[in-house]
Amino acid sequence: MAIMSYVIGILLSAAPAAAESVSAAELLERAEASFRHGGELRESRPDQARACFRQAAEGYAELQQRGTQNADLCRNLGNAYFLAGDLPHAILAYRRGLQLAPLDSRLQDNLAFARHQVEYPMTSELGRQPAEQWPVWLRRVLRLSFGGLALTLYALGWLMLTRWRMTRRRRLLRLGIAALIVGVVTMSVFFFADAGDEQRGARPAVVIHQDGVLLRVGNGFDYPRRYDTPLNRGVEARLLYARNDWLQIELARGEIGWIPQSAAVVDEP
Repeated sequence: MAIMSYVIGILLSAAPAAAESVSAAELLERAEASFRHGGELRESRPDQARACFRQAAEGYAELQQRGTQNADLCRNLGNAYFLAGDLPHAILAYRRGLQLAPLDSRLQDNLAFARHQVEYPMTSELGRQPAEQWPVWLRRVLRLSFGGLALTLYALGWLMLTRWRMTRRRRLLRLGIAALIVGVVTMSVFFFADAGDEQRGARPAVVIHQDGVLLRVGNGFDYPRRYDTPLNRGVEARLLYARNDWLQIELARGEIGWIPQSAAVVDEP
């Protein structure tokens, strides 16, 4: 049985190298076989299991590179990376899946579990994800309701002004102007909030993949530290700018600084 497992491991390790010559269905089958085999070896041979999960992740990643993009593939990719011990790439995969399916509860749970594996300093909030005050579905409902209210008030204001021109009732004039003003203000708030979310979402995600990474005020080790607290593997950020093998990033709570490009992985579309 040990010899058979070793032979299977060798065959699976060759699968990604031949991925270009196989169909997407065959590539998926090989990736899933690697994942299943890793599950069989987790208790008895953890090192070999992680190698199998790594092969599965490479197969899923190759499918994405070929153009397959869906929440299930992202979840499988994240799970394979996580079980292979690659926390940063697992977090990126879960995040990309949630971009495609924001209400997917399994992706939400997997991302939350992966985030719990990140080690943060006890004395600092640097790099920590802020607590979610509202569920994702409720935030979307509130945003849609807010936008609908703005359009309703705007339309109601013009309707009242039209009626005022017909009847010349001053009360309709006052109500119409008030509804227009509130509608325009509400629509402006909705527009700028939505534009801000889109701008933040357009920035590539960055995940630290080393422990003890320090944010600096400039793109080089000669620049002083921005904070004395280091960032550990799995801390998430957004990419602001890249220069000379350095990345300027913004952490989840708004802190900005520079880190070496070699210390992080970037979610390239």
